[in-house]
Amino acid sequence: MEKKEKKPSPALVRFDDTIFNIMKWISYISAVCLLVITLLSTADVVAVKVFQHGITNATDIVTYLNIPVVFLSAAYVQLERGHTHIDLIYTHFPMWGQKIIHTVGNILGLGVSAFIGYRAILSTIDKFQVMERSSSASSAFVTWPFAAIIAIGFLLMAVAFLWSLVREFVLPPRMASDPAAVPDDDSTEFGKEEQV
Repeated sequence: MEKKEKKPSPALVRFDDTIFNIMKWISYISAVCLLVITLLSTADVVAVKVFQHGITNATDIVTYLNIPVVFLSAAYVQLERGHTHIDLIYTHFPMWGQKIIHTVGNILGLGVSAFIGYRAILSTIDKFQVMERSSSASSAFVTWPFAAIIAIGFLLMAVAFLWSLVREFVLPPRMASDPAAVPDDDSTEFGKEEQV
């Protein structure tokens, strides 16, 4: 007789949804920054071609806006299990083997992200104390907010890895395309909106 899997508590599912939605909304900042990069780059090229003078600091601004594009979306990608597997090998592992790979990966990711986040906080403090600027130009801007974004991004990644570790053992996968997902005829409403 097969043992029926215990369904997660509604409170835990709500907490998972809250974490997921917070990470999702933070990732929207990345999308906005990407839009600004696109518009600013286009406007700068047009200004150079038409007026023979580009937008002041456009290159520096675009360079630094890439920081939130990358670091504020990474935690959401981790929660969605958007990281890559070598499917040719990974799918041939038994479920317990895949669970071990996920667990070890999440623990390593948590440790590395937390350490880099801590070091990024120290770097942010240093940049803030000296008011480091993007260049030597008089119109240069301070860089500590971008260092802070890197720190926040890595700390969010640490939270995402920690929660992914918890989810591995107490919650079903959110996505239907998740390689660890095992279809269950008795599935709850959890995650259905993600499968559409």
